[in-house]
This record gives sequence, C-alpha cells and structure tokens, in this order.
Amino acid sequence: MSPQSAPPPCTVTNVTTARIKPPVCTVGPFVSVNGGIGVDRSGNLWVPDMGANPKTVTEYGPDCGAAKTVLSDPGDVGPDNVAFDTNGHVYVSNSFANSGGPGNILQYNRDVNDQTLSDPDIATPQGLAVDHRNNVWVSYRDPGSTGTYVAEFRRGNMPAKLFKNISLGFPGSLQFDRKQNLLAVDDNFFGHGHLCSAVHPEHTDNSTYLGETVTLRIRACAPSPRPG
Repeated sequence: MSPQSAPPPCTVTNVTTARIKPPVCTVGPFVSVNGGIGVDRSGNLWVPDMGANPKTVTEYGPDCGAAKTVLSDPGDVGPDNVAFDTNGHVYVSNSFANSGGPGNILQYNRDVNDQTLSDPDIATPQGLAVDHRNNVWVSYRDPGSTGTYVAEFRRGNMPAKLFKNISLGFPGSLQFDRKQNLLAVDDNFFGHGHLCSAVHPEHTDNSTYLGETVTLRIRACAPSPRPG
C-alpha cells in the first residue's frame, strides 16, 4: 500500500497509533498528553492530562466509552504515565512535583491517593509498568540529570531498588512481555532510539528474587525502525 492510499491513523487527541483501519471513535479533548496512556484489565482507557488545571487522569470505558473516574493530581505536577496492579490500584508517575521539584509516583485506591512513592535518587520518574508480582517499575533521571536508569518499588512500597546497570538515553516507556521480560524504550534525541529487553530477575540464571541479590541484565537492544 502506497503512502498516498494509506488510511488515516487511529488518533486519540494528540496520541497517534498507526493502524490498517481508520479510527472508529475519539475521546477527549485534552490540553496536553505528553506521556503514556494505559489500558486496565477491564479494557478501560486512562489518559493523564499534564496541561489540565487542575491536573487529571481520566478513565474512559472500553471502545471509547464515556468518561468515568477522574483522578485528581493536585498541585503543580506533571502526570506522565499510568499503570495498574492486580489489586485494583492505579499508579501515576509525576515527572515533576512541587513546581519543578523531584517527581513521585502516586498510588490510587479507587479515586483516593492512599500512598506516594519517592526516592532521593529518583528526580524525574516517567516510564511506568507493573509486573505480575505487583512490583512497580519506573524509568527515571537521577538528580542533576547525570544518568537515566530503572528502579523497582517492591509490591508498590518503598524503598526503591535502583538498577544502575540499566542505563537509558532517556526515561521512556516500560512494559512487560508475556515472559515477564522488562521492555524499555531507550529514546535518543541524536539518533533513532532503541528498544531494550532486560531480563526480569526471576528469569535470570544466576540471580534470585531476594533483596540485594537481584540483578537485571540487558538481553537485547535493537535499533528502532527508521521512519518511511
């Protein structure tokens, strides 16, 4: 199919995903969606709006359904990504908080923020994912923006376990595949970026899932496709 005859992409306001079929529905509008959207186990779409005043994360029913829950993210903060555990908690990463200060991760139980996750070494949390053990993983910049790494909050609790052997160009999106390998988008403003696969602790041959003995190793890092 030539570019001229290709159907339009599926678009949710300013979030676009290429598909074969044209869009069937649209939700919004939003002021500024700069990070990642999320879909929970029930098929509901969650969209963090960094430009709203006050900042919000809105849940929409399956298949572009009506707006349902609206999570309030108070203050001068930057809601960036959203993820879910199997206990019904919604996690929202704020890339910054307190008018440009270090960010955090908010845990919501229904529509109530009942816990805030933070760490002095995590300045800019952005990418967010939850594994099948309900451990919360985040990609982040450290204070001073000297490095970008991955951290884990065990069972959604502090303190954070920092994995500085996983160094990324930019704190991009995180996801787990069916084998529980952690996938990280390694954005690179000077190139075309990479998709890295880090072996999850319980799938490594020489590590255990116990405290300081846990390790993560990069298994593959492939260049992302060039446009066109």
